[in-house]
Amino acid sequence: MLSLGVVGVTLAVVLFTLLRAPMKDDVAWLLWVARQWLRGQELYVDLVEVNPPLIIWLSAVPVMIADALGLTAKQVALPMVAAGALLSAWASARWLRGTSPVFERPPATFAAISCVLLAMPGVEFAQREHLLVIAVLPHRRC
Repeated sequence: MLSLGVVGVTLAVVLFTLLRAPMKDDVAWLLWVARQWLRGQELYVDLVEVNPPLIIWLSAVPVMIADALGLTAKQVALPMVAAGALLSAWASARWLRGTSPVFERPPATFAAISCVLLAMPGVEFAQREHLLVIAVLPHRRC
């Protein structure tokens, strides 16, 4: 239970801080570009962008959800990334069990990985690199 409490406090502090602070310019830009793309502008023609289309497509998901719920894209995107980080940490903790005595307690492993994925990025939270770590971390060897 202590492990889950640590994760809960970390999640609350990170989201409270990020939702109240100005959004990092790169993330805000990608959400804006995604909104313009959803409104019909063409990527790389109407919208000057150097990022690959996948990050725009991924950014479009919270924009669509935010529009449907009457929220800002920031209010949806940041909790979505946090949820992805928790899911990645859970999968990683589950798959690491049995690989070493250090990982025999999945709740503690989950808490450690979650805290790193949530707190370590700081202002770089939800950047492409952060999303890549979240996506790649839970891969396991067959």
